[in-house]
Amino acid sequence: MISGYYGFGNAGDEAILSAIVSMLKKELKDVEIIVLSENPQETSREYKVSALNRKDWETIFYKLPELDLFVSGGGGLVQDVTGVTTILYYLGLVLMAKLRGIKVMSFANGMGPITTLPGKLLAQWILNRVDLITLRDENSKKLLDEIGVNKPPVYITADPVFDLQPSRSQEFLVAVDDYGINVSRFKLGISVRPWNTPTDYLRSIAKIADEYAETKNAKVFIFPFQHSQDMKTCHELRSFMKKPATLIDKPFPIPILMGLIGRMDMLIGMRLHSLIFGVCQGVPSVGVSYDPKVTSLMKMVDMPVVNIQSITEDELRHSCTKVFNALARHQKELPLRIQPLKDKARENVNLLEKLLLNTL
Repeated sequence: MISGYYGFGNAGDEAILSAIVSMLKKELKDVEIIVLSENPQETSREYKVSALNRKDWETIFYKLPELDLFVSGGGGLVQDVTGVTTILYYLGLVLMAKLRGIKVMSFANGMGPITTLPGKLLAQWILNRVDLITLRDENSKKLLDEIGVNKPPVYITADPVFDLQPSRSQEFLVAVDDYGINVSRFKLGISVRPWNTPTDYLRSIAKIADEYAETKNAKVFIFPFQHSQDMKTCHELRSFMKKPATLIDKPFPIPILMGLIGRMDMLIGMRLHSLIFGVCQGVPSVGVSYDPKVTSLMKMVDMPVVNIQSITEDELRHSCTKVFNALARHQKELPLRIQPLKDKARENVNLLEKLLLNTL
């Protein structure tokens, strides 16, 4: 059984689920997967798995004894910045599984931020009772050390999406044509999300996009990653631009969205998985960090990142220019920088298999 932020239309979290399911089906024979989802019918159809309503506590409770393993993850589930109910929900499921005598793995999680004392105490108490923890970055390990999670084996691996493959299907090729991504012009991709910050980050991004459209004849593409949240922000960004921009407004399946981003020549990204999609396919990228997970990623792949809390037009321009002036080098080197992360992403499932076989 897999728990996560699934069924909400968030492309990043759906990419995590897609990658986990793909790896499990590839590595484990006759595996039966049950996903807890906000939209069980859609999840079941999309990933060819069983699915339960994520809030159907009674059904989940009675299903648990049938499991060999409960998987929490991946993604940033153990955090309280989006509200205390987030950490209560995900850790509550972990606790329920342990009370039912089921092995639990925290799978490629990005831990934190945990800002409240109750959140830290709860995380310490429950995470010390799981059987295996894998983490997608060093900062998550530091947080666990700080709050006193020291009993289960902990491994630093990588986000499972590093192992995801883009689509080259007929539907993908049609989308490339429909949105004009097949043009020979320089293509600048942008991913933004709403964020409460004192900086006017959208106007800064819009200004740089206009400059690239004017001076480099760039065609600008805007990618929403969670339509219910991002569309308004994407429209706002486009309204700030003087030059035209194409909004990728259809909620494509994850491999197709990944493939479309792979056609970009350069990317400015806020959403973590927009950046992972880009760098995995050799697209030089500039991160706009609203969360430590974005900063961690960009440091891992040696690409520039600007902090949304202090972003200025000049800082963003400098970072973009730095990337643009070394495009060919980055395109050549990114596959080499990414390969260790792809290997670590696969390690998540290798460790999961060892947990099942009691060979950790």
